[in-house]
Amino acid sequence: MKSLTDLDEAISIIPDPAVRIYAREAVDAYRAGALRAAIASIWVAVCSDVIEKIRFLASLEEAAAVEIERILLKARDEQDIRAMLDFENKVLEYAYDRLELISAHEKLILSRIKDDRNYSVHPSMSLSEGVQEITPELVRSHIISACTSMLCIPATVGKAVINTTFDLISQESFPATVDDAYQTLTSRSHLEKAKDSAVRGIANLILKRLFTNEERIPHPQLTRLVSALGALERIKPAVVRDLLSQKLSPMVSAKGDWAIGRLIAVLSILPENWNRVEVGVRVRVRTYCVEADLDSIRRFFLVPAAGNVPDLQDVVYANVMSQVRAEAVDLIKPHPSAFSARIALNALADSSSFDEARLTAEAVVGPNIKFVDSGIFDEFLGSIFECQRGHYNQVLDAGYSGQFFGRFAAETLSANSVKGDQWVAFYRKADAEGSVLPELEGVLAEIGLIESAADNDLVEE
Repeated sequence: MKSLTDLDEAISIIPDPAVRIYAREAVDAYRAGALRAAIASIWVAVCSDVIEKIRFLASLEEAAAVEIERILLKARDEQDIRAMLDFENKVLEYAYDRLELISAHEKLILSRIKDDRNYSVHPSMSLSEGVQEITPELVRSHIISACTSMLCIPATVGKAVINTTFDLISQESFPATVDDAYQTLTSRSHLEKAKDSAVRGIANLILKRLFTNEERIPHPQLTRLVSALGALERIKPAVVRDLLSQKLSPMVSAKGDWAIGRLIAVLSILPENWNRVEVGVRVRVRTYCVEADLDSIRRFFLVPAAGNVPDLQDVVYANVMSQVRAEAVDLIKPHPSAFSARIALNALADSSSFDEARLTAEAVVGPNIKFVDSGIFDEFLGSIFECQRGHYNQVLDAGYSGQFFGRFAAETLSANSVKGDQWVAFYRKADAEGSVLPELEGVLAEIGLIESAADNDLVEE
């Protein structure tokens, strides 16, 4: 009973009413045991579905569909049976090669239905082999495959899918992250099944929106455009990378700083394109990062770009560190990375009070701990002991410090991102300066890097 329910569900979501009738006839024949009739009916449903999609796309002035419809109408009007048979034989080629309705794998699946249909209704094809056996399992598989590969999929392709998808990306409801944009595009627009030309067309529209008009793009819209570009690169990597290699430098080189800023936004999501832009453009990008004001740093994603493009880290770091401390902290909060970790630890070492140090440790350093490596930690060691206000170190002598540095050590030692001897050197220097960090001591003692104070007391006794 479950298999029949699956068939009913598959038939019920076929959007075209006429095609749904043919598919229903196939299911009815299958249930009645008329297996060859069922295969013939589901093949008729496939052919009818392609024809209906040709008509729909032709109404949208899709060039390939208009041409194919003209062939079909000529055969019908002239009652040319041979031409009609030729059209049926080519229907899957039209769907795959010309209209991009199906993938190569789906074409293969549907071709098997066509072959079995031919054996079922043309006995002359199997006279030498005897009667071909048709099993219920085979028929059910054909019906389900036809529905999932063709009949239930809307005809969005070519110009139609390009325009529809770009309109979707332009909506305020479109996601602002690459992961969510990918989910939206593949589930709502079927781009995962689209051919290269459709994805390339959408990516090209995004690039034109970014780099052909100086009119300010609101930050949320810029985020959506860049996220969509990243999602498209995930769907068709080679297509989008090739397009960006061809287009980025020419589109940006003759434009003003507004285009350089938007290029940095693209690099924040697709950093591998840094080496694909011309040297002259890269020089302009680095200069822009030096001169960018606070608004531009935020609007064009300079912090995440620096986190992903090593050649930008020194200039963006210098710019961010030149900002007021509170502003620098706000700039890195949304973008955890090794680059942000370096700034976060610098901000922690620059704390001017116990409360400021605690808030920085929890809200800024905490999310970046997993990105700290030995080099970043060594830089931190060079500055943390200078955070002195009067008799107290504003970080090491705060009440929360033992717990925080215990967690810090546990996470970095577990990940092997900071060496044990670095933590031992930090602990001993802090201890020598009178800072008490019992939780850190416990972590280091537990893994045998030091002896705990309790163990030393036992030895003395």
